[in-house]
Amino acid sequence: PRPADLPDRPLFILPLALLAVQRTGVDDPTDEAEVLRRVWDRERRVWLDILHGHGLDEGYDAEEVQDLIEGLLVGATLGRAFAHKAEVVAFLERQRGRPVTSTGTPFPFKWLARRLRRVFPPGEGGLVPPIAPDPLADYVMARRLPGTPALVEHALPTAEEMTDDPQEIARRTWRGLAVLERVWAGSAADRREEAWGWIERATASLADRFKEAGADSLPYLKEMDRRLLSPEPEAPFRLEPAHRMTLQPLAAHVWKAMLTHTPEADRVEQARLRSNLGNVLSALGRREEALAATQEAVRTLLPFFQAYPPAFRGWMQTILKNYLHACQDAGQEPDGELVQAILEVIGKPGD
Repeated sequence: PRPADLPDRPLFILPLALLAVQRTGVDDPTDEAEVLRRVWDRERRVWLDILHGHGLDEGYDAEEVQDLIEGLLVGATLGRAFAHKAEVVAFLERQRGRPVTSTGTPFPFKWLARRLRRVFPPGEGGLVPPIAPDPLADYVMARRLPGTPALVEHALPTAEEMTDDPQEIARRTWRGLAVLERVWAGSAADRREEAWGWIERATASLADRFKEAGADSLPYLKEMDRRLLSPEPEAPFRLEPAHRMTLQPLAAHVWKAMLTHTPEADRVEQARLRSNLGNVLSALGRREEALAATQEAVRTLLPFFQAYPPAFRGWMQTILKNYLHACQDAGQEPDGELVQAILEVIGKPGD
C-alpha cells in the first residue's frame, strides 16, 4: 500500500507488514480491526499446522484446539509466567471444556505442554509469550474475554505464588492490570462496562488471595504499595497510579491488607497506611470509612509528632489536611480536641 493508505498508529504497521510478507492481502489497510483479524487468524492456523506436524490427532476439533492455545497466550499477556510444563497443564485444566475426538479421547494437555517450544520460538521468560504488539493483544483480549472472563482470575498469581518471589510476581500482576486498563480505555462506549467488569473481577480475586496468603503476603503487598505510589513517566501529569480510577479499588484492598499484617509496634507505618487508605476511600465515595481512616491516622501519628515535632511536622500537616477534607466530605465537624493538640505543637516556639 501507499504511505497514505497505511494505518494512523505506528504499531499497526507491524501486523500489516507481516501480512505483506506472507502475501496475504487486505482490502483496506487502514481498517485496523480487519488487519488484526487477518493476522490473528493466520497465527491460529500456524499453531494447528505445527501441532499436526508433530503428531496431533486430526480428530480433535480445530477451533477448540486453537482456543486452548489462545487461552494460554491470554494468560501470559495478563501476567502468568508459564515457567514450567506443570503450570501450563494446571492452567489448561482450569479452563471450561476439553477437546475430545469422536471416539472420546480427551485432549492431551501434557503432550501440548511438551511441544510449546515448537509452537513458540524460545525467548525470555516462560513457555508461552505475551501477545505483541499491544494493538494485537488488545484485539485478542476484547474478542476472548467476553466468553471466558475467568481467564482473568486464572492468570493472576495464587496466594502461594505471591509469597515465592514477591518482586517478580508483583511486576507480572502489574503488567496484567495495565493490559486490562488499556483494553478498558480503548473500548467502545457500549463495551466499556463489560471491560470494567474484568478489572473488577481481577481486583476482587486479588483481594481474596491477599486474605488467603495472610501475613506471608506482606512482602508482595509492599511491592504493590511501592508501585501504587510511584508516578509513571508515561502517565499524564506523572499521576500516581493509586489516583487512577481503575486502580483505586485495588489500592484500598492493598492498604487494608497491609494494615492487617503490619506489626502494632510500627505505628508510623500504620499512620501512613491509614492516611493513604482514607484518601482512596474518599475518591471511591466511601466517605464515612474515609473519615474513620484519616482520623485514626492522625491519632496514630500524634504521639510521635508531639515527641519529635521537626521530624514529623510535614507529614502531620499532610495527614491533618486529609482528615479535614474527609470531615468536609462527610459533612461532619472535626474532633476539636484532636486538632487543638496538633495546633499546640505547631504553635510552640522553636518547633
